[in-house]
Amino acid sequence: MDARQTFEEAARAARRLTAVTAELDAIDETWRRGEWLGVGSSWCGHSDPTATSASWRMGRAESLGTESAELGRIVEEARALVIGVGELLGAGYADALRYHYLENRPWAEVAALVGVSERTAYNRARVAFDTIDGLGGARVRQAQGMAEA
Repeated sequence: MDARQTFEEAARAARRLTAVTAELDAIDETWRRGEWLGVGSSWCGHSDPTATSASWRMGRAESLGTESAELGRIVEEARALVIGVGELLGAGYADALRYHYLENRPWAEVAALVGVSERTAYNRARVAFDTIDGLGGARVRQAQGMAEA
């Protein structure tokens, strides 16, 4: 997988991670408020109509937790590359990647934040991709340029 694909995957993971985190927070809030208990639970030994709902919520929370961990791994891998790019090429290149791919900002906003034209912001991301592809992800994460080869 080349650097552009890695960052596009990280962008999708970052967007999905936001949704997963929100759903986990909603489940946690439901548990905290006790809403999962529902209405009609019985002390008489009859079946609990809320048991299915509680079981489903527990399973869903576990599934989302697993997904969150995997998405977090993908995003953190991209963050490590961003840090390496920043050390090798400078903050403007790293910021272009971070703002667009990890923070899901449009190129116009990236350009304004970095203080360059939209085209320059896009070109900085392209140069960063070329650097990652040329040196390899492991070397970029360790900020090892050509001089260390």
